[in-house]
Amino acid sequence: YQRRVMGVHVEFDAMPSSMSYYRNMSSFDVWRSLCIFKLCGSRSIVQNAMTFIALGRKIVGDKMTYALIKHSFFKHFCAGENSTEVLHTLSKLKDRNISAILAYAAESGLSDDYRSSPHTAATSTIYDINTKHSLKTIELASKYPNNFTAIKLTALTNASLLQKLSHNEEQLRLLRSSSDPEIIKRRSASQSSRELSVLTLLRDAQLRPLFEGQLSSPLTSKEFVHFGDLVKRFEDLCQASAESKVRLLLDAEQTYLQPAIDCIGIDAMRRFNTGEGAVIYNTYQCYLQSTPSRVRTDMEIAQHEGFHFGVKLVRGAYLVEENSRAAAAGTSSPLWANKHQTDDAYNHTLDLLLSQMKGPSGHRVQALIASHNEETVKFAFDKIMQYGLERIANGGNAIQFGQLYGMCDFLTNAIASRGFQAYKYVPYGPVDEVIPYLVRRAQENSSVLSGGFKERQLLWTELLQRIGIHR
Repeated sequence: YQRRVMGVHVEFDAMPSSMSYYRNMSSFDVWRSLCIFKLCGSRSIVQNAMTFIALGRKIVGDKMTYALIKHSFFKHFCAGENSTEVLHTLSKLKDRNISAILAYAAESGLSDDYRSSPHTAATSTIYDINTKHSLKTIELASKYPNNFTAIKLTALTNASLLQKLSHNEEQLRLLRSSSDPEIIKRRSASQSSRELSVLTLLRDAQLRPLFEGQLSSPLTSKEFVHFGDLVKRFEDLCQASAESKVRLLLDAEQTYLQPAIDCIGIDAMRRFNTGEGAVIYNTYQCYLQSTPSRVRTDMEIAQHEGFHFGVKLVRGAYLVEENSRAAAAGTSSPLWANKHQTDDAYNHTLDLLLSQMKGPSGHRVQALIASHNEETVKFAFDKIMQYGLERIANGGNAIQFGQLYGMCDFLTNAIASRGFQAYKYVPYGPVDEVIPYLVRRAQENSSVLSGGFKERQLLWTELLQRIGIHR
């Protein structure tokens, strides 16, 4: 890949640096990776993975089934089960000039029924345990510089509360722009300098009665307590991240949960992104039609209020669920109609962020470009050169690139070899508890896994060369 951008000769070829990486793998690891990509390329296997695992447990027992998974899929896609294994993986990544986005991926207690179940003492205990795991993850990530950790808010509270908060936030958003004199008067009664949101209602109890009548389903006093618990758990993680110099990614979730997540994420940026750089990053899914305008709006808020805007840019993970939910409700889908439109939206939003970085307040924008798409990485390289951002991209913390651990290693290695900040999203946890995460990730990324022709080609070439066959 060669191109001239603004008179500068740009080259991007993942092959040479990738081959040097594969040469450092053992022959068994090369063979195992080939087998895993072949299996993951089968949509029928991926979609029925939990059924096959249940069958294996029934035939040969848990111990043998989990041992097989640990030494195959788990080893390929995860950092390990304990601190020692995780730190060994982080060390190997650092040797390749690759940093980590570390995430405790156990989902044993987070089934769909569990996520939507009412708050009880037992569920609150699980959320507190998840918070402790996340604090431990921050501690592990801090052992090496420049690492991230990642968290989903559904690990800290139940989805039904987030859904209700999101519904209220959407209604409050309309009230924020209302020209009704009575609404304006009520807004002015707030003791908070922030705009009206579910968080201002949480923090300003005197304001609640003024707006509860405007909401179709206001929170009960008990739900406000649980909301306060969620905010406290998340703030504890933000504080630990700031103190440990580990950046925290707030993962995106389904659209019916996202307004509350965005509200909490922007509020955390206000509080923790006021130093030298962003500590908190929010995730924006570009398959949503609303994403380009949301990114622009949130970036303008950050510029106006003077805090760093941290962005993780992804294409999106809940395509089937979002379309099915819209069809069942008889509404139009919130997603773009096809992949081409999603790619255009991703590139447009990425260009918006990078172009902003060249301006006078550009140092307040930090972006993690999370993509397995080689063309996206080439597009980003072009724009970095076009806008003269090489200095902050090479060695700075303003621009990062990320891929999932065990996927598109040729791409990550090529990015790192050129001096850019390269990251792997690295999950860890007990094998039996991480299995739901592995299956979900495989299903979410089935198109990437089934389309991984280049990676399989590189692995085949390496394996054949080792046995004396040259292609």
